[in-house]
Amino acid sequence: MDNKQFRLKRIRSQIRRLVPVVFLMLAIVLMAMWRTQNSVVVSVRDVASEKMAPLISFLSVPARWVKSTKKTFSDVVFLYQRNKDLERENQILRSWRALALQLQAEQDAVKKMAKYVPYPKSKSVSARVAMDTGDKFSRSYIALAGYKDGIKNGSVAMTDTGILGRVIEVGKHASRLMLLTDYLSRVPVLVGAGRIPAILTGDNTNHPKLIFSDRLNEIKKGDVILTSGYMGVYPSGLGVGIVLEADEEDIEVELFETGENLEFVHLVDFGLGDVLLTKDCEEP
Repeated sequence: MDNKQFRLKRIRSQIRRLVPVVFLMLAIVLMAMWRTQNSVVVSVRDVASEKMAPLISFLSVPARWVKSTKKTFSDVVFLYQRNKDLERENQILRSWRALALQLQAEQDAVKKMAKYVPYPKSKSVSARVAMDTGDKFSRSYIALAGYKDGIKNGSVAMTDTGILGRVIEVGKHASRLMLLTDYLSRVPVLVGAGRIPAILTGDNTNHPKLIFSDRLNEIKKGDVILTSGYMGVYPSGLGVGIVLEADEEDIEVELFETGENLEFVHLVDFGLGDVLLTKDCEEP
């Protein structure tokens, strides 16, 4: 009995060793037959292909389903991201509408004032810009226009989107700009419909903060921020940005213009340098 079991185990062992060899030889034979142009083989191959077609089609269904599901998932992710972008753009457009309404209300109020003296007529020069890498602790641009082009110190740097900063140094053919995001930048602003006074302070990020206001708790997300004109740094009523996040400790601002991928800038002289009072001014 033991000898019989031993022989069976030996036979099974030999069969297991032969099976891979047999399959390999069968595969080689089938490949050779598949490539041959013999009419009998071709007929057999065609019949086999025809018989196997439904099976191959059935087996390919999962692969097609996976591919289709992957494409659908990619489309869903794209649509989700696109929807987020559209929501963001819509929020900005709403902010611009609120800004336009505020400016219209301000203009209507000004028209009712007697003997109102407007700002001097502004002068604008457009110039290319380049990032200034001279100081790792500040963020500034170099505008390729200087006093030879009519640029004055204190001119406001703007784009079609909003304020970028202001001119702090003027050379013959170039000017240095300080951005609103610079950690040295401090801009008096008015926030929201209640025109809450505050200071916009840069911190070398694209989201400067609002500080120095006893009414910060009244500021809410989405409020439009305008320059106040205090201290003569900027003229009043220029669009700065909107409140991105507002809590008791930190109020972040999303600027209308951050200076990312900037090529050109408008340098606008509002004439403030001629009207601001100095120590040397005397009353008539």
